[in-house]
Amino acid sequence: MANDELTEAIRDELDSTMQAAGFQRPKRSLVFTRNVAASRQSIEITVQRRPRWQPDAVDYLYPWTRVEFTRISDTALELVNSNVFLIGSGHAAIAQPIEFICPKDQRVQWYTFGTSGDYVRCVRSMKEVILRHVIPFLDDYSDPMSLIKYFEQGDERLPYQRRLALFIAAACIVNGQAAKALEVLEAKLGKPGPREQYSSAFEYVHRALRAAV
Repeated sequence: MANDELTEAIRDELDSTMQAAGFQRPKRSLVFTRNVAASRQSIEITVQRRPRWQPDAVDYLYPWTRVEFTRISDTALELVNSNVFLIGSGHAAIAQPIEFICPKDQRVQWYTFGTSGDYVRCVRSMKEVILRHVIPFLDDYSDPMSLIKYFEQGDERLPYQRRLALFIAAACIVNGQAAKALEVLEAKLGKPGPREQYSSAFEYVHRALRAAV
């Protein structure tokens, strides 16, 4: 939920920085978006009023980032027979709070307490985090092939989720690496429970392997 004080702070403190990185934001929106390489990326500042765990706070500002890869979204859906419940997050391969991108000892939470300048203080702090951590992360994940690199090398900035394995496998398939896609599924979803839940993905990849013979 936007308010004038927050949107004014974003306009004055953050817009020019985000524009320099290729992001745009409609006037009353709390969402920045950009299209870069083979991805559509966004940073959204969500607002929770009167957070129960911080009773003296008025607002909890909780920025999220999302990365969508058009080239692999359709393939990821095919892996689960268009079961959007298994894909989740609006078909974005990456969807997480920006605090997870930061090293654990540098994570920040943003609250307002009804005092003058609260929103400016929070947005200035967010800008530092976005410049130092979030934009470099998004630059690294501007192409779906970066997901294959993530599988091979790991990245503490991107906590693993089961659904992410589907997008990694989809990236492998689009890249003509069906055997690598199966390796991903076996490594991440190979235990009995996940294997059953994502059985259609295993079947899809086995069909792709047979077709390649």
